[in-house]
Amino acid sequence: MKIPKAINMEYLNFELRIGAQNDGKYPVTVVHSPVGEASAFVTLPVDDPEFKSRLEGLEKARKYEKTRKNSPVSGPLPLEKDVSRDLLLSSFGGESSTVKTLGGHLFEKLFTAEIRSCFRGSLQKARAEKKGLRIRLRIESPGLAALPWEYLYDETEGDYFSLSSETPLVRFLELARPMEPLTIEPPLKILGMVASPKTLPPLDVEREKAQMMASVEHLIDKGLINITWLEEQTWRGLQGAIRQGSWHIFHFIGHGGFNAGAGEGAIALADEEGGVYELAATSLGRLLSGHHSMRLVILNSCEGARSSGTDLFSSTGANLIRRGIPAVVSMQFEITDRAALEFSRTFYETIAEGIPVDTAVQEARKAISLVREESSEWGTPVLYMRSSNGRLFDIDVAGAIFSNHPSTPTPLPEKKFTPTPVLETRQPGDEDSQGMNILMRKVRQFWVQGVLEQAVQHSELIKLGLDNMPEMVDSPWGSMPISSGHSIGQVFDDVGRSMLILGEPGAGKTITLLSLARELLSQYETTAGLSLPVVFNLSSWTNSRKDFEPWLADELSMKYMIPRKIGEGWLQSHRLLLLLDGLDEVGAERRNDCVDAINQFLQESAIMGVVACCRFREYIELNAKLTLNGAIRLRLLSRDKIMDYLHKAGAAYEGLTQLLKTDPSFLQLAETPFMLSMMMRAYQNLEVGQLAGGEFSSINERKKHLLDAYVKRQFRLAGTKFSL
Repeated sequence: MKIPKAINMEYLNFELRIGAQNDGKYPVTVVHSPVGEASAFVTLPVDDPEFKSRLEGLEKARKYEKTRKNSPVSGPLPLEKDVSRDLLLSSFGGESSTVKTLGGHLFEKLFTAEIRSCFRGSLQKARAEKKGLRIRLRIESPGLAALPWEYLYDETEGDYFSLSSETPLVRFLELARPMEPLTIEPPLKILGMVASPKTLPPLDVEREKAQMMASVEHLIDKGLINITWLEEQTWRGLQGAIRQGSWHIFHFIGHGGFNAGAGEGAIALADEEGGVYELAATSLGRLLSGHHSMRLVILNSCEGARSSGTDLFSSTGANLIRRGIPAVVSMQFEITDRAALEFSRTFYETIAEGIPVDTAVQEARKAISLVREESSEWGTPVLYMRSSNGRLFDIDVAGAIFSNHPSTPTPLPEKKFTPTPVLETRQPGDEDSQGMNILMRKVRQFWVQGVLEQAVQHSELIKLGLDNMPEMVDSPWGSMPISSGHSIGQVFDDVGRSMLILGEPGAGKTITLLSLARELLSQYETTAGLSLPVVFNLSSWTNSRKDFEPWLADELSMKYMIPRKIGEGWLQSHRLLLLLDGLDEVGAERRNDCVDAINQFLQESAIMGVVACCRFREYIELNAKLTLNGAIRLRLLSRDKIMDYLHKAGAAYEGLTQLLKTDPSFLQLAETPFMLSMMMRAYQNLEVGQLAGGEFSSINERKKHLLDAYVKRQFRLAGTKFSL
């Protein structure tokens, strides 16, 4: 099980204002930057015939893309080859060349010598401070709002602003009304709406929902987000939903456009008879405004970013910003299913941790660029923002998951949990001990109750076999024996409380680590003098340039809300036992550096207890080994162990048991605890023989059926709807 990765980049602001045209030129001012101000008059290619031709070709190419076709919920969504689209762009050297030329031309025209010098100096200063540089475009000329600024390409850096983590680009709208701070507790509450009026090209509403759910299922499982789908497709239904809930995000999927007569954008809802009701941007703003907790609107509809050329706030996205929404993501071109799903998956993974919205959009754009390498769809999402630092809300993970009271239940029945009482074994008058008790509760309530116990839906954990692999670590004590049949806590003691856990994908490394955390927490409560076990996910070390101990102090501060000085003191006095998950999630280019940093820290600190987890293949490819006392490798489940576990789980799994007995390929899939758990969710109460009889001809078809069944079941469980 993977924990969402954090992006720890901080940003300086480079704010660029483009004023109204005067005698054929536009005044450009660096309003704010790390190295001061600058100004210039520039000519922009608004009326350049070749530039306009390339832009029109790109817009038409987007319309040729095959969007919203029937395709499987899981797996890659195929993009059909369209000869017309290729011919359209071939005269410009193809799509990649067209986009790079457009973006490069915009950059050359906008960043004149004065502006460029200020930009280079700002970027250099940001890099010296190990920070990024946020590019905030304040476009005050309505005629320029329609240009694809997201494709700005810097030839010197060799990349687009919108694809570099260093230079997120936002369309910044500064309004007189300040954005009020908002602290929320997970999960992020998303109101989802899919609208498909009868007289427009039909959308498969249930499939749209299922695809969206599939892309963020892992976040729902972890209690980070909660999606509620609006049953109705009318403005009245939306109004009632806004009235009845406290929402953080509104996510719309459907048709959109620009009404030239009205001079503003609109989305297409259904009327009472199922026909088209054109909800203008102004009206949508009225429905959503005044909802204090609503911080973000995502419009997965066409032309949500298109403007009139005469009114700066005519686009749907900009209009919502003026109505008080802090941030809006809308589309300036048509977008394919594949790109939309990749955007949702990566964006929500990032935003759920309280990462700034512009960084989240930047990461989502990069994800689209990786799965659609032949396309420039990554530039389709446009971010409008009025937040000065991109933080829409402060997510109080500790207050929500680690409080003394149960958190608000999510729509998934099996995800509910009530924190168990924690024994206060330390003296209440000791402030340091009270702080340790707070941290202990946080570890238990998030990792044990919120992750481990929610991942294990049955009465007992699957008892995993393990192999002793001392050769996988540089142990100062040589090979240490491990007794068979011991619990993971006893194994940890066997190897001197310093251990590496290896395994295949889905073999249960994280679950084993958290099972150990549960045992160690119980020991800590009842035995004086032990170190407190704390779980850290190594994935966030990828972007860190710090030594290991400062990184640990940062994680204690950001993830557990422990003041940095206190956390540093606990680390230096060996008060903590480190459980390090996800070494394989560290970027491949930095994984060896991470091992070196851990080894150096262990050598210098002599800390009392450490465990690390990694996939076997990724670990053996490393140049160095971890300096730990011992290593174990988790075995895949045997047939007897699988059958025994299903038997103990009860009669609801008789059908699944019969399926595994008669279909060797399904049995092979069940060898990893992750896949067995998925089967038990997807095929609970399966009738005996229902899937037997040669229905599938390949193991890939079995995998697809399993994932489809799992998604459909989870969607039914998560589908809390309004009855308005």
